[in-house]
Amino acid sequence: MIMRLLKGILFTTLLLTCLNLASAQNNKSEPRKKPENFVYPSSPATLSTSRGIEFKDDSKVEEVAITIDKETNDFTLEIKSRVTRGSVTIEIYQPDGDILGHFSVATQISSKSEIVNGNYVKTLLSPQEGDWKIKIIPNKASGEIAIESSMHVNKRQ
Repeated sequence: MIMRLLKGILFTTLLLTCLNLASAQNNKSEPRKKPENFVYPSSPATLSTSRGIEFKDDSKVEEVAITIDKETNDFTLEIKSRVTRGSVTIEIYQPDGDILGHFSVATQISSKSEIVNGNYVKTLLSPQEGDWKIKIIPNKASGEIAIESSMHVNKRQ
């Protein structure tokens, strides 16, 4: 008799637990959906640009400008070069005129076809506001340069 009573209590407890779990699953509210154009107020925007420049037997100096505004949190600059003839020097200038960096890529073998690749990557936190200049200085050069930049900007709307 006691065994039957214990079995009944155990069965009732298990049944009530299962019913509570099932009820909890059915009453789960769906997460609130945000409007399609919702943007978190503090979420920075990411702006990216990519520019390709080709040159052939060129010695003309060129400049490319990238504008940074005061709301920019960080700025990443990547310059990829591929030279098949001659040499190319790249200089990066901050808005105040100071040089941030430079590198050169040059072929060395004239009797065979040669490809020389060079890459420059720099990330700056709180970069100077203004126009950053990338100066391209080819010397009887053939090849191409890719300039890629990205920045996170906190713009209040």
